[in-house]
Formats: sequence, C-alpha cells, structure tokens
Amino acid sequence: MSADDAREDAARADDAPADEAHAVAAGADDARVEQARADGAPAENARADRTRRPGLPAPLRRLGGRLATAARRGRALPATLAVATVAATALSGWLCVEVYEQRAQTQRHQDILAAARQSALNFTSLDYRHYDRDSKNVLKGATGDFEE
Repeated sequence: MSADDAREDAARADDAPADEAHAVAAGADDARVEQARADGAPAENARADRTRRPGLPAPLRRLGGRLATAARRGRALPATLAVATVAATALSGWLCVEVYEQRAQTQRHQDILAAARQSALNFTSLDYRHYDRDSKNVLKGATGDFEE
C-alpha cells in the first residue's frame, strides 16, 4: 500500500463521521419541515427547503454538499481560489486568442485595401509612352473577368 493510498483511506475515515452528522442534521431538518407543514406554518426558512430544490440535478446537489463539507473544514477558500485561478487563466487565454484574431483580420483588411489602391493607381496612370510596362503592372493586380 502506497502512502497516497494510506492518506486516501485516512481521509475517507475522517469524512465518515462528518457525513453521518450531516445526515442526522438533515433528518432533523426534514422532521422540522414536516412538523411545520403539519401545523400549517410556512416552511420557507427550513434548511431542507433551501438545499433540496427539485430542479437541481444530482451532480450539482453532490457538489453543493462537498463545498459545504469543505467550508466546514476550512478548505473552501483554497478550493475557491483554485477554481477562480483556472477560470481566470482560461478567460485570459480566450481573450488573447480573440485579440489575436481581431488584429489578424484588421491586417488582412489593410492589405486588401492597399492592394486595391495600388491597382487603381496602376490603372489610372497608364502612359502611352510606357504602355507595355504599365499594362503588365495593371494585369499583375487584375483578377477574374477583368484579367481576361
């Protein structure tokens, strides 16, 4: 058995009493809610109504339970910071890619505009004395039907 396995077994053993206490407390809360409903009093402030929402999927309920257990043990802050760090890193990476793509697109537009200006200049500055040279310059920038 490795040291990691031993640590995991010890952690599971530590979790068991806390989980049992949580289950007993939840059972007591359920009893209070049922009693409040039987008496006709609103049970809006009961713990069970806040934690057991019918629309939440089971994985989210389990995550909430794990976060509550981590908060009781003082591990919520490091876990929250780790999640925030990962989220901030992912967000900054995504933003960097977006900025890169935006700059690349701007550069492409500027290149296209410069080529169009040069073609227009070549076409409008034909000189009858240097027609062969000027017409080759025009045809270098020509495409499609105009090139034909």
